[in-house]
Amino acid sequence: MTQHAAPVRFYRCSDLAQLVDVAPVRAAAGDVAVRLWRPGQSQGPAGFSIGRAAAIYDAFHKLRIFRNRDYGALCIHTLDGKLLHISSIFPPFFRFPFMKPDDLQVGATYTDPAARGRKLAQLALIETATLLMKPGRAIWYLTETANLASVRAVEAAGFSYVGEGAKMPRLGIGAIGAYQLTNPVSGAL
Repeated sequence: MTQHAAPVRFYRCSDLAQLVDVAPVRAAAGDVAVRLWRPGQSQGPAGFSIGRAAAIYDAFHKLRIFRNRDYGALCIHTLDGKLLHISSIFPPFFRFPFMKPDDLQVGATYTDPAARGRKLAQLALIETATLLMKPGRAIWYLTETANLASVRAVEAAGFSYVGEGAKMPRLGIGAIGAYQLTNPVSGAL
C-alpha cells in the first residue's frame, strides 16, 4: 500500500511591512515575556524538556549541518516563568531544499493547552520575523492543510501563502524526507 503525504501549505514573510500590527496581538496574549533562545544559553529553553528531536537539531547546529547560524527558539512565558508557547527556528538544511541559505523556517511549535486562544502562535511568528528579518531573508512557515488553527495563526500574522506541497520521503524513509513546493501560487515567489 502506498502512503500519500499530507498536503502542506507554504507561507513566507519577506518584508516586515506585510505583518499585522503587533499591539492587538500582544493585548490578546496578556502579560507575557517573549524571549529568543539560542544554543549555548542553557540546555534548552527554560520550561521545555529537551527530547530526541531537539537533541538532533542541537547536533545539526554544532556540526554545521544548518546552512546558517540562526538556529534557536522563540519562547513565550508567563511573567513568573511558566512556558506557554515555543516555536523552533530552523535554518535551511536537507529537509527544506526550497530555502535560500540565509532564510529561516519556523516550525515544531507548541502551545500549552491552557493558553490556547490567546494568539500566542501568531505573536511568536510576528516576533520571530521582527527579531530575525534582514535584507534578502525570508521567514518560512509550513503547516499541514488540515491544521486549521495553524493556518489561521500564520495568515492572521500576515505571512503570504505561496503554495502547496508535501513532505516527500527520500530512499523510502520519511524521517529523512524533504518538503517540496509542488503547486506554487503564480507570482508568489
